Amino acid sequence: MAALIELKYFNTFWLKKIKSIVNVLPGASGVVYLSNNGTRINFNPPTLVIQVSVGQEFTITYSIGGVTKSYTSTIVEAFPTIANPYFIAAVAPTDVIPVNAVITFGKITDFSNIPRAYAATADSDWLIEESRIRGGYNNTSVDFGVKAYLVEDEPKQSHKFSGLIHSGVFNSRTGFNATNQFSVGEEITRTIDPVNGSIQKLYAEDTNLIIFQESKVSKSLIDKDAIYSAEGNASVTSRNLVIGQNVAFGGEYGISTDPESFAVNGYRKYFTDRDQNVVCRLSMDGITVISNYGMTDFFRDKLSKAKINSGIIGGWDSHNKEYVISIDSTERSAARNSFSTLSFDEGAKGWTSLFDYKPNQIFNLNNNFFTANSGKLYRHYTLAPNTTDRGVFTELHIIPMLPLYLTELHLWLRTFKQLTTKETPAGKWSALTLIPIKLYL
Repeated sequence: MAALIELKYFNTFWLKKIKSIVNVLPGASGVVYLSNNGTRINFNPPTLVIQVSVGQEFTITYSIGGVTKSYTSTIVEAFPTIANPYFIAAVAPTDVIPVNAVITFGKITDFSNIPRAYAATADSDWLIEESRIRGGYNNTSVDFGVKAYLVEDEPKQSHKFSGLIHSGVFNSRTGFNATNQFSVGEEITRTIDPVNGSIQKLYAEDTNLIIFQESKVSKSLIDKDAIYSAEGNASVTSRNLVIGQNVAFGGEYGISTDPESFAVNGYRKYFTDRDQNVVCRLSMDGITVISNYGMTDFFRDKLSKAKINSGIIGGWDSHNKEYVISIDSTERSAARNSFSTLSFDEGAKGWTSLFDYKPNQIFNLNNNFFTANSGKLYRHYTLAPNTTDRGVFTELHIIPMLPLYLTELHLWLRTFKQLTTKETPAGKWSALTLIPIKLYL
């Protein structure tokens, strides 16, 4: 049986009058500072205590060592007695204010503590109920008007974790804006297969909407639909439907619960699937597992132990044309960092670099690579001001190291792949430390 919810509108409203409490004189002076104990401010003379009220702003001007300073706050509580006038400030002063500093009171700016400090009086407070606008004679009367009803089979709240809904259109050229309209008479919803988990990321590419679920990646056609023949070939047709047919990509891979790992460059989309312990690339040829390029064991260990919330951060490095990913692990060790930041190069078809910085965000601007850490923004591939030091990440100087293992056994053949260097301005590398290692076979 459907539930019937009735929303009532009242045809009267209340008018309340209270005694005026804004009885201070902004800009009044003549009050001097005596002492303070934390936020308690003692002042003099008591003849001007009527100028002190809760919520009022005040400023104390004083001089320390020939430097003029000021302390400004608001009054939280006021006790303007004749014997010992003082008030409680919202923030205690940080300096030792000299005696007889001038206090200037302003207007009331903070009304949060006024109801608590206000004492009602029956003579000046009253309350009436009114049904006409402004209370005027023969003015428009307030009535119940139209009643609103809502018919819902299940009155409890439901979470559509795999559903999509869209509003009306927005046209910037004509100024038409219907983004606040959700007409139930039109097909404005689309439900993706809930078996594949919740929707974590939406990415619009040309006229398709790519949908990243926890265990599946699919695309929905926008303003068009696909008709399949008996042979399985699809032909795209135009249709008056915003979100068209949903087509899944091959492979049981999704973005898990890490939409922060998503990065895009052209038609290539990169993301991680911690449930499968893999790093994937979505391109024109479908989904490719790029963590299989010599790093299967590494990502199996790292992704399985990554933190749940924002433990995997990904981004595109427009300077080196690489996909950068940072994995923050739940395991901590004094011998090594709890995070691993590395990059994937499409030209080398492998993971080429391991970095010593941990980003909270990764993005690009005007072909410059930026990362954020602890609320600070860092630009990469550039020297810090007034320094020639390299290898400085998030204000930490990391000495670059290139372990190169050689052996005296001439029967062993050592082959190094994907080794690329950038020379110094002098045109050569310099080794600061050489550590000989003996191999016992």
